Amino acid sequence: MAQQHAIILQYHHIAENTPFITTTKPELFLWQMDYLQREGYRILPLSAVVEAFKSGEQLPQKTVVITFDDAYKSIYKNAFPILKEKMFPFSFFINTKSVGRGENHLNWQQILEMENSGAEILNHSFSHTHLNRIKRGETNQQWKQRVRQDIETAQDTITHFTGSTQKIIAFPYGEYSLQLIELIREMGYSGVGQQSGPAASEFSLEALPRFPMGGNYGKPSVFIEKLNTLPMPLEKAPIVEPLVIDEKPKLRLQFKTSGKINLNNLNCYVSGQGKAKIDLISNQAVVQAVQPLSTGRNRYNCTMPAYKNEDSKTMFYWFSQLWLVPDKNGNWYKEYQ
Repeated sequence: MAQQHAIILQYHHIAENTPFITTTKPELFLWQMDYLQREGYRILPLSAVVEAFKSGEQLPQKTVVITFDDAYKSIYKNAFPILKEKMFPFSFFINTKSVGRGENHLNWQQILEMENSGAEILNHSFSHTHLNRIKRGETNQQWKQRVRQDIETAQDTITHFTGSTQKIIAFPYGEYSLQLIELIREMGYSGVGQQSGPAASEFSLEALPRFPMGGNYGKPSVFIEKLNTLPMPLEKAPIVEPLVIDEKPKLRLQFKTSGKINLNNLNCYVSGQGKAKIDLISNQAVVQAVQPLSTGRNRYNCTMPAYKNEDSKTMFYWFSQLWLVPDKNGNWYKEYQ
């Protein structure tokens, strides 16, 4: 059977003593890869999935993409041997300024070794700054020029060392804006964030979702649950400006009228709050936080049961929306990752 969506997994550190929220321990990573192999998942590079979305080509059933962000050496040390042994392709987003700097980051020789054994090397910017943020006193045109140069510098370096010309970028910290999406579209790039959910052809190719695997997000029960997800059956996936002006932003989801969908089974959760308020109007759901969102990155995660698959596992529809909240003075929050 074929499908038009894929599960994209996102990793940072594969290690023991790195920050919890961005870390997957090596033994858990091995368990996850063993599970994918044992259960017959089809592992594809991200570029193949993006090209299928662009062309309308069907993907194999149970398609999974394995991605890594940042130039951490733990990927080479603890993940690469497992992936190489299983002959799993993977997609590695490199912030090129960090390559060869310090004992925790990769050098180009190690990156090339991985590329020669199944990795595709992709763009994670040069500087790993918050690309969506316009600096004080900076015009939109100056911001655009600065960010374009940052992305192009990384791409030129990747192409120089690896020959790769694939134009896919992972936004640092998973942060994007409508302006940033428009800019990378002008530059011919597709993009991925860190908002969770299965990626599908009907989504914006400039802000595809991925399931983060750090911290508790990759433990076995949660990992299996995420593999058994489907794109929310929306008429069109909304492209919403993540920067919050209203402290309790509304998210409008327009559902397809075809198929058997019971919107009373829709549940949405707000980062750090629990359940969101949902107002149903015909085939539309209006989702809103009950309390003001916290300063920093927030998400609305919406799920709804779909059906049981051939293994009697319940499949869930899933959609996530990113929100970015400055502090009370309108200043960008300090990075806490």
